[in-house]
Amino acid sequence: MIESEQMSDPERKLWAYVLLQAHTDISGRDPLARSARLWFCSKDDSIGSFTWICNHLSLEPDAVRQRVLRDAAQKRQESIENLAQATNRAA
Repeated sequence: MIESEQMSDPERKLWAYVLLQAHTDISGRDPLARSARLWFCSKDDSIGSFTWICNHLSLEPDAVRQRVLRDAAQKRQESIENLAQATNRAA
């Protein structure tokens, strides 16, 4: 297994981008969002998993998970409100 001290800066950046992309993906409504949600909620700690990435970026997985899920819920709520406003204007 790769220890975080042994990871090069480019490797750390790559895994950080994986985490950021999944954060972006989770806010959608397509199958990609569902897949991202399952990935964030998984307790798997194999290489490339959410938990593994957090550990190797020195992040607390539970804290990151809570924040990401809260952000996604807020974005979905904002989308619903925007759709409702657009519908009311069109009526």
